[in-house]
Amino acid sequence: MSSRKKLVISLSVVACVIVAAVIAVVAVLAATQQAITSNIKVTYTAMDVDATVTAKATIGGVDTAFYTADDKTSLVLEASESDEDAATAKTLAPKTDLELTRANQEVTFTYTFENTGSRDFTAAVEFGKAGLADKNLKVVSETDDGATITVAAGETETYTVTIAVLDMAKDVNFQFAFSWTLIALEA
Repeated sequence: MSSRKKLVISLSVVACVIVAAVIAVVAVLAATQQAITSNIKVTYTAMDVDATVTAKATIGGVDTAFYTADDKTSLVLEASESDEDAATAKTLAPKTDLELTRANQEVTFTYTFENTGSRDFTAAVEFGKAGLADKNLKVVSETDDGATITVAAGETETYTVTIAVLDMAKDVNFQFAFSWTLIALEA
């Protein structure tokens, strides 16, 4: 074999190795970051409740506030609303995607309920395993599938749930809306 053919073959092999290395680097970089899309939203349905509610996500110590449709970070619920208005769910959602990385593989959602009325109320959430069916996710909360908390008149209560990605090299399927129902208790 001539030296020219050997040179062409050697350069071809080197070029293939470089292309394979570039593809491997791109694949590794893509696997180190997951986006939890802004499809995440929190809905609230309230009946006879006066409250201010907020939601936020925390990743790596950095908080991301959730906003109402009119760009406020808190949702004010009033008992004086008509039954039709009260039964309409109100929403809070982040403005941007929530990014998870190898260094920050979990997100903690914090929900705060301030009772601004004169009657206690319950706040119940169901997130269940249906919305979190991906086996690459771990959910840590006070209960397995939801919670009910009681918020006394004039008091504030907070509830948190943490969702962690177990293997960042795998895709994650997490599209879920946390849905809270607030109901006033009888005086």
